[in-house]
Amino acid sequence: KNRVLGEGVKMFEALKKRTPPGPKYTSLAKAEAEFLVDLKEYAQAGVVLHEAACCLLPTSPSIAHDFALVSVHYLQKSVSPPEDLLQPLLTLATIQHSHNHLHPARETLKILFDTASQDAPRNLIESATALERSVQRRLSPM
Repeated sequence: KNRVLGEGVKMFEALKKRTPPGPKYTSLAKAEAEFLVDLKEYAQAGVVLHEAACCLLPTSPSIAHDFALVSVHYLQKSVSPPEDLLQPLLTLATIQHSHNHLHPARETLKILFDTASQDAPRNLIESATALERSVQRRLSPM
């Protein structure tokens, strides 16, 4: 299993390096995540989809949103340390905010703050706090 996993990941990463963000890249990232999920590597699938979401955000925001959502789902399903969830949660909340999905963004941020420990990276928490303020401002009428 480990050899198959290693070879598969190597192949996907090599292909993605040569592929600009777009439909082909989207298919590759999706196929890599499915490959990892078939091998029950949920944490790695979550990381792959998070990277793809960040990469696709400028060109395909709605696909980036879906990938970010599934990424968080896989990371929650895996037994990876909660800290690994923070950046993907922040990415998801940022995308939700930019799509004007303010209530989901608020929920995502709530999960982020509930997940974060005392030693979470300060810059990440500051970014999340600023994003939360922006969400609140846009949710509360003047």
